[in-house]
Amino acid sequence: MPKDYKSITISFKPEAIHLYEFTRKQSNKSAYILKLIQKDMEGEDDASLKQTIKAIILEILNDKDITLNESKKVANEETLTDYDIGIINEYF
Repeated sequence: MPKDYKSITISFKPEAIHLYEFTRKQSNKSAYILKLIQKDMEGEDDASLKQTIKAIILEILNDKDITLNESKKVANEETLTDYDIGIINEYF
């Protein structure tokens, strides 16, 4: 490693072994971790994560032929509770 490079060591607790295994599979671990840190610092991840979650939820609802109407109730036989509606509104 060149002299002007900086390095750190990270440890994984037993309950995070899945994160260790995932990281270990990356071809360039340093570049992968640096990219995650950069995204976190730039705040890009929050908005894109919310959009991804929203898209996944809508896709699941669509796959099950469940649609939301104006009153935020499921158009199918099931209905959302006030608690469910509050959670959805809080995150989206």
